[in-house]
Amino acid sequence: MASFTAAARLHKPAEFQAAFKQGKRLHLSLMTVVVATNQSPQPRLGLAVSRKVSPRAVCRNRIKRQIRESFRVHRHKLPALDLVVIAKAPAAKAGNPQLRAELTQLWQRIEQQWPAS
Repeated sequence: MASFTAAARLHKPAEFQAAFKQGKRLHLSLMTVVVATNQSPQPRLGLAVSRKVSPRAVCRNRIKRQIRESFRVHRHKLPALDLVVIAKAPAAKAGNPQLRAELTQLWQRIEQQWPAS
């Protein structure tokens, strides 16, 4: 059973800033992901779902839940990276199956471009 512990999250603004400064961006139709190396033995996730994506908190929280759950399921395959997922406006109109499909595609792309050492 995979879990999403505090150690698997980006918490501090400095951690986000470091990822944005040194990271590489991957662009998909519903989201952009900043991928940066980290010193942690596991991948860590940070989320950025702004009010520009949707003014409704219910919608933003749904997007974040889908991202966290997908990360929780796939993180054992991912290398030790800091990942900041930034939702785009079309994500608000996308259904949960579409979000999950794009996230699965994203994790596979990261696995291919950054193989675990």
